[in-house]
Amino acid sequence: GTARDQLLGAEAVDFVPKEERDTWWTELEAISEGEDGRRFSTSLSDGRGGRVPVEASVTRFSTRRRTLALVMARAANKPRR
Repeated sequence: GTARDQLLGAEAVDFVPKEERDTWWTELEAISEGEDGRRFSTSLSDGRGGRVPVEASVTRFSTRRRTLALVMARAANKPRR
């Protein structure tokens, strides 16, 4: 896990592996341009730097001055081989 003190002040992108960041930006840009909710497969970094496969969904909430994104990510249930 990640210690509470490490979470405070951290940017959300710090938990996205560099190889996955383009995917995240693509999904967030689509939401900011008015698309409805989206789902995608990706991964996040855990507190030890390991990768955790997740299924993510992103939706938008618009106010008068800005668009906010709500992202939910759940561990991917991939069958073991």
